[in-house]
Amino acid sequence: MANINIQKTQPNIKNDPESTPQTEILESHYLLKKNFLSHSENQQLFNYALQKKSDFLPTVVSNYSTTNRSNIDENQHCPLVLQFFPQFEELIVQKIQEILPDVFAKLNISEFPIGKFENRLTAYNDQNFYRVHIDNKHPGIDTRTVTYVYYCYQEPKAFTGGNLRIYDSKIQGKYYSKADTFKTIEPENNSIVFFLSSYLHEVLPISCPSQAFVDSRFTVNGWIHCTN
Repeated sequence: MANINIQKTQPNIKNDPESTPQTEILESHYLLKKNFLSHSENQQLFNYALQKKSDFLPTVVSNYSTTNRSNIDENQHCPLVLQFFPQFEELIVQKIQEILPDVFAKLNISEFPIGKFENRLTAYNDQNFYRVHIDNKHPGIDTRTVTYVYYCYQEPKAFTGGNLRIYDSKIQGKYYSKADTFKTIEPENNSIVFFLSSYLHEVLPISCPSQAFVDSRFTVNGWIHCTN
């Protein structure tokens, strides 16, 4: 694995106490790769998820990943998660390593020393969503640098919604917040999207009328950590 140096660029912000800080919008960047795995590998991952249905567990509700929405039971809106799937984790990481130069170039960051890859397999079903959050806010996950999401589901698709929304950043003085502008990525089977873990983003609610596990929107959610 290549040893990589990251230069986390931050805007040069100067605060003049006698003036009102100007608002700056930083556009978010992402890389979308279609047909990331072979058709056979994609189907094997989907079948594996079905076989492991009983091992999927509810997501732990946390203050940075969930929120209340009207008419949605707070205990039901989080996806199910499988934390351990070594065969496919290895495959996903291998494929990612092959395209890392493209990832860094598209995200407009320098290469950095990789500490580890972190992965989980998720199943989003009816009314599941994730509220606006960032992926590296808290101790223990603050080395997450690049986030990726790989999509896998049965075709024809039996759900609607579940789009990924990545927000641009609004900077006023020394404060960052969510801009009104954003990029929307529709989940497409066998595609993967990469973006910076520091970007505010969310998964919009899913409608899956059958509520059957087989009809879920499966994803491999992952993070590339930099070394401490």
